[in-house]
This record gives sequence, structure tokens and C-alpha cells, in this order.
Amino acid sequence: MKKKMFISLVVLALCAPPTWAASKLSLLHIKNTHAIGLTAGTGWGDTFHVGGTYHYYFHRRWSVVGFLDYERGFFEKSGFQCINFMPGIEAAIWQPANWLYIHAMGAAIIGWDSWQNTDMMLSRQGPCVGLALGLNFEFYALPQLSFTLGAGQSWKYCFLSGGDTNYFSPKFSAGIRYNIQ
Repeated sequence: MKKKMFISLVVLALCAPPTWAASKLSLLHIKNTHAIGLTAGTGWGDTFHVGGTYHYYFHRRWSVVGFLDYERGFFEKSGFQCINFMPGIEAAIWQPANWLYIHAMGAAIIGWDSWQNTDMMLSRQGPCVGLALGLNFEFYALPQLSFTLGAGQSWKYCFLSGGDTNYFSPKFSAGIRYNIQ
């Protein structure tokens, strides 16, 4: 069910912009505007994440971003869940069409991880810090509405109750943004 919803969002994001490209929308990121959005995605199929986004465009190509994500993963007999707050910056690195932007993003991660192993009856939790880097495609359907497809990589160092650990995690996501104008 989750994979079907994710695939549906991806198809919608890919199909919606070309239908509006023929209408002569002159879409630019506008200085001093805001955008809010929702995202959902996966890692390599054994995790999923959902979250909210906020953007403030302080320049036509630059924005300050904030992400709040909930992530859950399952690996045979163990699993984890985490909540991440990620403040960062996003740059529009290319605009190949008036309805398409390609962005690069970098953010710090401040989070809380909780790990469980049912066989060993272990549970560990604690705060985390880290970094996230990624790229996304933003497709404008309307000046106020855009869809995103993204891929990123994050690294987290966790101070868990049973010992510290660090790990990398990939993320693939689809999202929707409301651009406040």
C-alpha cells in the first residue's frame, strides 16, 4: 500500500507539469516569499519517511529550509524510528524550463533515534546529530503549487543509551509544495 502511494505521487509529479508548460507561466522563485510542503519517501525499500517542509526565499536562487521528518525502518528482527529536524539551505542550480527547477540542498540534522531488536529484547534510544545532502526536481503546475522529486544521503551520529553509533542512510522522496505569493 505504501509503495503504491509513493509510485502514485511520482507519476503525478512527472505528469502534471507538462500539461501546464504550454500556458506561458513565467515562474521564478521570488525574493521574500515562503513555501510550505509535505514529503513522503523511502530508503532502499526497508524504510519510509514522512514530513513537512518550510522554505524562505531570500534570493531568487537561494532559500533557507527547514524539514521535520518521521522515519521508520525494519531490518529482519530489528527496527528503528526517528524524528529529525533539519535546518539548512537550498540553491536553485539550474532552471531548464520555466516550470522546472533543479535544487541542491545541504542541512544539519538534529534528531532522536530509537532502535529495537525483538530477539535480543534490546532497546536503545538517544539524541543524534548529522548532515544531509541532496538534489531535487521541482515541477510547477501552477505558480502556487509545485511537486518535488528528490534524492539525498544523510549521515548521523547517535548517542544511544547502549553505546554510540553512526550510520549513512539514503532517502528518495516525492512531495508537494504550496508557494505563498
